[in-house]
Amino acid sequence: MNLAFGTPYFNLPTDRCRAIGARGGRRRALNLRLRQASKAPSAPQVDLIPEETAHEASLLLDQKFPHLTGAERRAIRWVRA
Repeated sequence: MNLAFGTPYFNLPTDRCRAIGARGGRRRALNLRLRQASKAPSAPQVDLIPEETAHEASLLLDQKFPHLTGAERRAIRWVRA
């Protein structure tokens, strides 16, 4: 049973029912495009503060904690028994 606006189309051939469905699909796509076009695109917020790099952060930590300088390099050597 094919329904359009609550009315069954028993007497319509399959091709005609497909044409009605295709018309509805095209109209829905048009409405979606119009709805998306009506929305104002939001401008991306640009962060003007420069981000700190990992190297700069590492240098800052080395200045604050000189006894930990070079701690990221492992000094442990594995000894085979």
